[in-house]
Amino acid sequence: GQGDPCNDSTLCEVGAICVGYDAGGTSCANFCDSDVQCEGPGGRCAIGLTGVPGVTLCSDNCDLVTSAGCQLAGSSCQVALTDLDEPFTLCGPAGAGLEQVLCTDTSDCAPGFICLPTSNNDNRCFEWCNTAVPGTCPPNLPTCFALNATEGVPLVIGTIHYGVCNP
Repeated sequence: GQGDPCNDSTLCEVGAICVGYDAGGTSCANFCDSDVQCEGPGGRCAIGLTGVPGVTLCSDNCDLVTSAGCQLAGSSCQVALTDLDEPFTLCGPAGAGLEQVLCTDTSDCAPGFICLPTSNNDNRCFEWCNTAVPGTCPPNLPTCFALNATEGVPLVIGTIHYGVCNP
């Protein structure tokens, strides 16, 4: 099924293909024509198949804070935007970077973290949090700072408004 590890498309259910990332690991992804064919709230019909124009796959429905829903070892739940700037989730390669570690992109950060630009003109890993659940951030970074998907539009997937832990 969607997100299950595989090494050959014959291991995926009918209507799915075994795909992966350059950094390693492959999993099954369902073909789709619309979002209703994907598992919500995070899964969207938004992933293009490299080299095959007009073919789209479902993204993974996963939790940014816990990476629940990412079944492939070495992967983490990450966020992306559709062409209409709607946020969705997908599982992608994970690194080892924890809070405030320098990063190039989110694949440098550990599961549960995102790579974001800072006011110091560098990028660092920040821990994801749910703005509605107080006390989920560590004591040294106690505030769950709400993020926007786009300017003025909160980063909400399903009913969860996501943010990052910050002082």
